Amino acid sequence: MGDFKGVRNVGGRPVGSGNIYNKTIKKMIAEIVENNLETLQAELDQMKPSEKARIIISLLEHVSPKLRSIETNDIKDTTFKPISIKLN
Repeated sequence: MGDFKGVRNVGGRPVGSGNIYNKTIKKMIAEIVENNLETLQAELDQMKPSEKARIIISLLEHVSPKLRSIETNDIKDTTFKPISIKLN
């Protein structure tokens, strides 16, 4: 490749700081739900269970944190050790 040409962002976003866009979206969705709670519940009550689940899941994606898979690299002993259980 070659030498990097341009300006490096050595500071970047600090570790642990939130994404402003995500905070804004979460706040907007929360306000929409709060302002329309009664009508939203009435609409949800009239929906089929599958539609209701789809709507709730799509709203939860914006409010709750997403789970990530993790990788463990600190396992030292990888040999299989069987466990035997004796039943009487």
